[in-house]
Parts: sequence; C-alpha cells; structure tokens
Amino acid sequence: MARDTSSLQEAKMLLEVLKRIPLNRKISTTDLHQQLTAAGFELSRRTLQRYLKALSESDMGVQCDDKSKPFGYRRLLNSNDLDRVGLGADGALLLLLAREHLRYQMPPDLTNSLSYLFDAAENYMHTASGSSPEKRWLSKVRFVSGSLPLCPPMIRPSIFNKVSEGLFKQVKLDIVYFKSENEEEVQLRVSPLGLVQQDVRLYLVCCYEDTTQIRNLALHRIKKVELTSFIAEEPKGFDLQQYVDRSPFNYGNAQKVLLEMVFKNRQTALILRETPFNRMQKLEERRDGTFKLTVEVADTVLLTGWIEAWREKAGIISVKKTPIR
Repeated sequence: MARDTSSLQEAKMLLEVLKRIPLNRKISTTDLHQQLTAAGFELSRRTLQRYLKALSESDMGVQCDDKSKPFGYRRLLNSNDLDRVGLGADGALLLLLAREHLRYQMPPDLTNSLSYLFDAAENYMHTASGSSPEKRWLSKVRFVSGSLPLCPPMIRPSIFNKVSEGLFKQVKLDIVYFKSENEEEVQLRVSPLGLVQQDVRLYLVCCYEDTTQIRNLALHRIKKVELTSFIAEEPKGFDLQQYVDRSPFNYGNAQKVLLEMVFKNRQTALILRETPFNRMQKLEERRDGTFKLTVEVADTVLLTGWIEAWREKAGIISVKKTPIR
C-alpha cells in the first residue's frame, strides 16, 4: 500500500510539473523550481530534473532545448489542451482580461503559476477564427481614466518581481532609490507594507529602517533592489486599506471638511446619485429647482480640481467648506 501511495504522489507531482511548463516558450529548471516552491511543493532540483527528462522523452508533448545551458523546456500545444484544463472560449477570454488587470497587482510567483492557463487561452484566441465573438471582444474592451491621460513610467520587470517577492515573503528590502527633490540616488533599507496603483503609477508603501513613519516610493524610481533575510517590521495596527482611505493616496494628510455645494444641472445630480463621493453623501432637490450636495470629504487638490472642472457644466452657484474638528 505504501508503494501505491508513493506512486500516486509522484504522479500528482508530475502533473504539477507538466501544467507549469509553458506553451511555445521556454522555462528553465530554476524558474520552474521557484514556481513549485512558491506554490508549496517540496521537490529537490535533482528530482525535478529527473521528472523533466522523463517528460521530454515521453509522448507528453514536452520539448527540451539542449542547444545551450541552462536547458529550456516548453510544451507543444495540441487542440485538446483547453479541454484538459476545462476551459472554453468564454474562459479563455476571461483569463486574458484578468491577466492584464492583474499584471501589477499580484506577486509574479503567483501569476507565473497560472502561465499554463494564460498560454492556453492565448493560443486558443490565436487559432480561433477571426470572426469569432470572443476574439473580437478583446478589441472591444478598454479602460478609460477619469484623469488627464499620461503614459505609464517604465518599471523594470526585475524590480517589480523582487519588490513583490519581498512583500509576499514579508522580508526587508535593500534598495537604491532616486529622490526627485534633490535628484540623487540614496541607499535605503525598508519594510514593504503594500503596493498601491494610482492611475499609471505604482507605489511601494513601506517604512524606513528603525522608524514607523510610512513612505510611498514610486516603483519606477527604484534603481536596484535586493531581498534581505530580515523579517519586515509592520507598524502596530497598520491596515493598507485604511491607510489609503484616510485621504486620497499620495496627496498628504488633508483636512476633512463638510462640503456644501449648490448647483443647477440635473444631469450632474444624476451622476452624483449614481456615483456618490461616499455612502453618507446627501443630495436634495430644492423648491427653486436647484440641488444641494452635502458630504464629508478630504479637502485636497483633487477636490479643488473636481469643483473647477465641473463649475460651468454643473452650474455651480455656491461652494462652502467647513473644517471638521
């Protein structure tokens, strides 16, 4: 019975290895071992090499590129691959949309562990008829920012990967950071607390060594990063969502105010009912046909910009801000 159990466990492990070998691109033994380790599987490199050799010499559709070292392995796709993983056209479409949305919001080790699904979905769309609804749908979905459109800054994949790994493993990071205020590079040791995406920018929320003061570091200004063996220190009671909610991210600790705004445009009232500032917002239509908005908000440049942008279209008559103590 013990032998049967051992054989079953080995078969399961072979399947885990197989599904992480990408389609039509190579992966090294080192990268594959890292993915398996991150997913919680205990497997030595020597055993993994033995499994890869067995898979590439069988009829499992695994090809080994041994022209140069390190060897690379890839899976050759056939028409039944999506059927094996239980995906249809709608699943392939959803996976490709999810991959783009999650690109900078999940640790690479986690998204890489799903690469076999992403590759299968991509191949499905590539081989689908040009007139298929799913293939055409990818060109019909876009994200439009409500702010002034800007090109995203360049973030080196190696930087993002190491920052994400440090955050995932909860260890301190040694970084070289470009400080824009005095235009110089500084060396810092930080405890990573979270990643926040604001429009096209991505920020590392962290604490400097020996301090609980929270900082926001732009990922595109990190020039070098190394993981340490020291456990990251998190300020007592820190919660990333609460930190972001305290005031609009990266605009300082703004004063809370009671905003009272009177305006004339009915369409603006509809928009504010559909997308309120918060759930405590009050909006009333007055006898003279005007509308009064009452809401507690942070008094930031974002709020000032919003009021000025809507002043003419909304027909704003008056704006009053009362500080909340």
